[in-house]
Amino acid sequence: MMTEAEVITGLQQFSDRIGRLMELVGSEIPASKEQIAQAQHLLKAIKADLEAEVRPRMTTRGRSAMSEVEAACYYPALQEALSKIRVHSNSRPGRGWYSGLDDAQDLIDTSLSGLLNPIKGRSD
Repeated sequence: MMTEAEVITGLQQFSDRIGRLMELVGSEIPASKEQIAQAQHLLKAIKADLEAEVRPRMTTRGRSAMSEVEAACYYPALQEALSKIRVHSNSRPGRGWYSGLDDAQDLIDTSLSGLLNPIKGRSD
């Protein structure tokens, strides 16, 4: 079970990692073979880590073990982010990468924003 602070930290870390990869890739193809290899490695790691967070929560046992904030914010944001990153990690970085990464980061940041800036006066 994750606390709200752990959910915020986890979401922020994924957003930051995706942001660093977007900076590396930009909307253009990286120039050097080293940049391409680095981008591919980062994408593979991000996708693997997203899947490692999402997969255990897909089971009935995993869902029942989640905290309320984890079930409402963390799991859905990461699951949707993973679905937006459709490119293969061994493909050549370019515009297709950037678009999916941007969508994934937006989903995570929206969930994060909801936790950091809750609606005042909301009644539950």
